[in-house]
Amino acid sequence: MIGGRVDKRQSWLLQQERKRSIRAWAIAISAYALGFTVLWLLGLFAVQDVGAYSGPVMVRLGKPEGLDLPTPKPEVIPAPPQEPVSLPQPLEQPQAESAPPTPPVPKPSPKPSPTAPAQPAKPVPQPLAQPSPQPVPQAPPSYTVKGSETGNSYDMTFEASSGTVSRGMYEPIYLYMPLPMELPDALYQLIPDRGGLPGTAEQRKTEFRGVYELSSTGSWKLKGRRQPALDQRPAIWAMLEDAGYDMRRADYKDGKTLRPIEILFKVSVYKGGSVRLEDVYVERSSGYSELDEAVLYAFKKAGFTNSGDRSITGRFVYRFD
Repeated sequence: MIGGRVDKRQSWLLQQERKRSIRAWAIAISAYALGFTVLWLLGLFAVQDVGAYSGPVMVRLGKPEGLDLPTPKPEVIPAPPQEPVSLPQPLEQPQAESAPPTPPVPKPSPKPSPTAPAQPAKPVPQPLAQPSPQPVPQAPPSYTVKGSETGNSYDMTFEASSGTVSRGMYEPIYLYMPLPMELPDALYQLIPDRGGLPGTAEQRKTEFRGVYELSSTGSWKLKGRRQPALDQRPAIWAMLEDAGYDMRRADYKDGKTLRPIEILFKVSVYKGGSVRLEDVYVERSSGYSELDEAVLYAFKKAGFTNSGDRSITGRFVYRFD
């Protein structure tokens, strides 16, 4: 009874296997037939002359059409070892006809690009004419006269060439400085004769006592502690210098910081038999008005010459060394 069931089952399985094989081959053959039909229809409507075709040209890349994928192998059910069942041989697979080669697609000739309109030539800007350089006015010639006095120095600059203007008569400026407020009697006793003239020492001491007076301490002090007139100072300074007074450490410099005094002036043209100073004033002070007054007064006493046809300006700088 059991053996009969097995035979029926095997028979049924074989029938089912045959049906699947037949169905698979039928599907494969139908697919090939459909593919050949499509290719044939495409061949009828294909454009032979690409140049005559106005539409877009489609180029297929890859494998040629008409080749189908291989048919999958049918599922094989192993037969029982007792009774080997011989399976029917599969039908011979028909060879797929090779698709006709695709005709080469000619490349469309490039359309000539429209010629760009010629640009008008841009006018080249002409360089602006450079103005001719104006001549730089030359600075007027100038020259400087340098000098030194006992304990002091000076510079005198003229805005003119050398030989046009010069200084003639000159009064030493230090002789007009303020006198010492107090002097020792030993210095008074050392006052010598004037210029080696015998008997002039007493005359000079008499002049000295007109400015100084002997104090109770034995020293000589300015009368009333006042400075004498500017015109009286040169004679006193001359006898003090002859007696050995240190002019570099004069009393008017003691404990003071003195700036250089700057004086601006103008020398007039020669007129009326003489040349005079014009517009003389102190541009920069030493810091002490009595010194500025003494320097300015002594400077005005100097004499100048001017051979030019115009007034000449100048600057005088007096330094306390």
